[in-house]
Amino acid sequence: MSRLSNQAVFINLNDSVTYQTIGEEEFNALLKGRASKPFLVVFTADWLGEGTIMDSIIEGIADDYQDKMGFYRIDIEETKNVSHQMGIRRLPAIYLFQNGEISDHFSGMVPARTIEQHIANLL
Repeated sequence: MSRLSNQAVFINLNDSVTYQTIGEEEFNALLKGRASKPFLVVFTADWLGEGTIMDSIIEGIADDYQDKMGFYRIDIEETKNVSHQMGIRRLPAIYLFQNGEISDHFSGMVPARTIEQHIANLL
């Protein structure tokens, strides 16, 4: 029988296959390339406590939907041009894209089932 550790476990999103942190070039390539499947982008910042919680929620959803759509994270502190271009005012901001165009967006803390409903409407 194993004992549970009291140490915190952190998810390194850069190692995630289903939910990756991307920069401005990758984001623009997704938009211009009219990605072959819909994708979700979470705009957040490392200093945002809610962002860490949303990252965990999105990671779980990404595992379930990875065959149907892409999942990406953008740190607004490192991609100020993108956050300005998108008009991000509240974090975390979640945008759903289809054919390179915004199809839906919402912001703030939302439960996984709400995000999944938005995804279901997209698919």
